[in-house]
Amino acid sequence: MKQYNPPAAPVVFTLPESVTHNIPEETAERFLRDAQGQLLWFTVPPLDNTSAKALTGGVGHSVQYLARRKELEVRREVRARAREGKTEEAKRKWEEIREEEKQEAKRVLVRALGLMDGGMGQA
Repeated sequence: MKQYNPPAAPVVFTLPESVTHNIPEETAERFLRDAQGQLLWFTVPPLDNTSAKALTGGVGHSVQYLARRKELEVRREVRARAREGKTEEAKRKWEEIREEEKQEAKRVLVRALGLMDGGMGQA
């Protein structure tokens, strides 16, 4: 039987000066500092990272990826409209052919009835 092991409590370290001075200032300003100004390093991520998202702008897709995705989306829409147009045109052509067939069937029927009527009257 497995037992529940609670997660380890977060531990905070201060980074030594030898490490701190090698970190670019743009990066270092995103970390919390203690009262002496030393960078704080946590063993676990924060539970509420809304402040981190505010600082970093959140993790997301690159501009290039978003542009490419938008380009592909536009292409997909164009192809869908083209397919829809082809479908509508094919449907219209089919209806025209069907109507022509109906007209031809009516002409044949009228001619057949005329022949039948003419043949009955002569008998």
